Amino acid sequence: MPPWMTYYKQGLRKLARHKPQASLRFFDAAVSLCPAQSASRLARILFCAGAALRKLGVHDGAVHSWLVAHRLSKTSAVIHYLKWFANEYGMARHDFADVDDWRAFYAIQLRRYLSVKSSHVLESSAEGDMLRDLIYEAWEALQGAGSLEGKSAAEKIALFEATAIVFPVLLPCGAASHSLSGESLCPCGSGKPRKTCCGIAGPPQPSAIGCF
Repeated sequence: MPPWMTYYKQGLRKLARHKPQASLRFFDAAVSLCPAQSASRLARILFCAGAALRKLGVHDGAVHSWLVAHRLSKTSAVIHYLKWFANEYGMARHDFADVDDWRAFYAIQLRRYLSVKSSHVLESSAEGDMLRDLIYEAWEALQGAGSLEGKSAAEKIALFEATAIVFPVLLPCGAASHSLSGESLCPCGSGKPRKTCCGIAGPPQPSAIGCF
């Protein structure tokens, strides 16, 4: 039995025993060892990895895993799961269509914002809050104007891409720390003293931006 199959079967056993976190480690090992030309086998592993991610509550990760599996091999099981759990934006489906629209809009604008930052990550919770407020203000304007009514997902994405938000230029607090005291206002725009804001922030964390 090839090594990838051994890991795959171990992952299945863990998943059957309701241990999705443990199963993911075996599925990851199986993917790394499975021959790249074995598309159907890779799809099978990714399908099961998606099931484990969904059990862990990582719904967007599960949908992404199934989408990759679907590109490799269009099996009925993958098609069924995508039909039930994915929306038209390639993200996890929610009960209300406007929530799906909002998450797609936010993902597109977040990607745009991070693309012009040298760090490509949000540096603090205050920066994240500021960004969400700006994006939501633009979102409310779109909804209030009725711009989304009757549009397909592709048309909405084009509209989201065309919506320009003017983001303030933010300096990372670490870069400006030489000229700021602990009592100075944090340059992230939160209005708080630096020592109680980004001055105590940990290392930057990557941000999820959906499938966009």
